Amino acid sequence: MSIYFGSTGFIELKRDALNSEIGTSLNPADVNTSKKRFSVENVNGSLITGDQIEIETVDKSNLELLSGHNFPDLRKYIHIDDMGGIRLYNTFASALAGEVTDALTLTTPSSTKDILIRTRNTR
Repeated sequence: MSIYFGSTGFIELKRDALNSEIGTSLNPADVNTSKKRFSVENVNGSLITGDQIEIETVDKSNLELLSGHNFPDLRKYIHIDDMGGIRLYNTFASALAGEVTDALTLTTPSSTKDILIRTRNTR
């Protein structure tokens, strides 16, 4: 579908909130380790591809999301796919490209975790 704005049209991209906390839950059933993607509720419109985010457990237990990561929080770049799934990357450029092969390997959490997500880049 194409949209014609004439010679003076414009598009404005807007997110719900920048640098604000999003409280949600990370459910083991929402982590797909073979596709290196996960999903959480309440982030639609708040996160966009290329964002650097910090994910932290509310109770300060291990996050149990990234393979080999044994800390209560992590900071990575994200790619949001067409279905709203999130992939994690080490670099902004990799996140923009969104290649599955470059995405970080995930692990399935042992139980549902209450988490906080914050955007950390200001551009």
